Order: sequence, then C-alpha cells, then structure tokens
Amino acid sequence: MPGKCLVEVVSINGHAIITDKDGKIYTFTPEEGVRGVGKSFSSGMFLQPALSAQIGSPVQTLEIYDEYPFNKITEEISGRVDIHDALRQFLLSLDQKLSPEMRQKCARQAEEAFKNDVVYKTLREVLINNPMPSGLDAIYGPTDGRAGEVLQEMTKKWREGK
Repeated sequence: MPGKCLVEVVSINGHAIITDKDGKIYTFTPEEGVRGVGKSFSSGMFLQPALSAQIGSPVQTLEIYDEYPFNKITEEISGRVDIHDALRQFLLSLDQKLSPEMRQKCARQAEEAFKNDVVYKTLREVLINNPMPSGLDAIYGPTDGRAGEVLQEMTKKWREGK
C-alpha cells in the first residue's frame, strides 16, 4: 500500500531530507543518492551548507505517494537541480563581470542543458517574461540551440521595451 513520504529539498544543490511513511529518515544528495541516517542525525547540520549557498530560496517540501518512492524522489530532485543549473549557466553567460572565456563556457553549458525538454519549457517562459537584470548583456550569451533562441527572444523583447 502506498504511503506518503515527506521530502524537504534545497533545489540549488539537490540536498534533501526524506521521511518515509513509518517515520524513518533518509538523506539524498545527487552525489550519494539515498542513504539511511543514524540516531545522531541533525537535519539542520545536513542542510546548512546548502541553505547558506541559497540566498532567497527556501527549502521546498514535497509529498510523494508511492510504495517505493525513492525513484520518483530522485527524478524530482534531479529535475529541479537541472533547472537551477541551466538557469545559473544561462545568466552567468550574460554577466559582464566574468571573462569572455568563462561566459562562453557558461553559454555552451546552457545550450547543452536547454536540450532537456523540461528545462527548456520551464525556463523559456521565465526568462522571456521577465526583464533583463541590470549588469547583464548578450554579447557572449548562448547563440545556438534552444538557449540561443530564448536569448534572441529576450533581446528582441528588451529592445522593444516590453
């Protein structure tokens, strides 16, 4: 019989605390996967490095109903991390403070990440429908693939002042 798992996830790096239907606690990291924890486990200590790196984004809580939820949990967290990483690379490619080489590297990584349909669909609307943050320019941004198309739509919209 499926039970409810409570998942507390920090999307910036995918660290999560999972409480299963019986109250047993697990941790998840993209590097190590799902792991059981001992009695001395401290959720605050586990999430603290991730929370320190994530300014303005809270811990998100998910409820997963499944008899064997860990595959669904892994997919959900990995998808959130992929979206976060793609957005970060896209925006870094537009950051004037970075060297042209670094910006081009970030643009290539954004172009690769945008090949994922979920990443593309999620970020396209967000990026096109929000004004360009100050201090960014498109000189070294993505030029190819879906990320390049999104940047072209963004710059067209910015030029038109919409």
